[in-house]
Amino acid sequence: MTYAARLSYNRNDLGFSPYSKYWRELRKLTVTELYTAKRVKSFGHIREQEVASLVDFIKQSASLEKQVNINLKLLKLSASVICRLGFGISLEGSKLESSYEEVIQGIMEVVGSFAAADCFAIVGGLIDRLTGLHSKCEKVFKAMDTFFDQAIKHHLDDESIQDDIIHLLLKMERGEIGLGEFQLTRNHTKGILLLPEGMSPKDVDLEESYGLVCQFRLSLSRSLPNGLDCLRAC
Repeated sequence: MTYAARLSYNRNDLGFSPYSKYWRELRKLTVTELYTAKRVKSFGHIREQEVASLVDFIKQSASLEKQVNINLKLLKLSASVICRLGFGISLEGSKLESSYEEVIQGIMEVVGSFAAADCFAIVGGLIDRLTGLHSKCEKVFKAMDTFFDQAIKHHLDDESIQDDIIHLLLKMERGEIGLGEFQLTRNHTKGILLLPEGMSPKDVDLEESYGLVCQFRLSLSRSLPNGLDCLRAC
């Protein structure tokens, strides 16, 4: 777990943190503060808005007989929903749009790669340096850390953003919300924000969004000439 620990700020997140009192307090926090049923339900309008935006894009593309890569658009849909829930910002058109895709792809590559350091205590680190895994992890970590800094700075600069995950975590940093005997630091905040470990699948509800898009796609293919051809993935 060498590189997973690095990317999760020394395992300060919920996914990679070992079972301990800290993990229990953090788990309790996610249930009672971050992902309560009331809060998850309040996120419904965000999903509706993002799906409506996607549907409008598909409708416009169909009217112009342009092809649409549905798989790519659905991935961007989930990314946009997660950013609005976690960071209180719209991903599309923001400065974070390009870096978000780079960070997510990099995290998946590093965590999914074979790490010799986890198997060979003495020479493992050297092997990872020769294969480039160590440098890739550092590059991804710096990009991810910069991404989180930009997202938090955007949140701090705009005091009107309050109904999101960062707002709650910053309140915990200031001690307004307790985490047992633990005091959250900025690294704890970033670790908890680590995607996808920092976000529950039910918050994104991609199946619901995909169902809405598919229903629209079917109705559009019936109502417009060449509608299905226009919507077929590239």
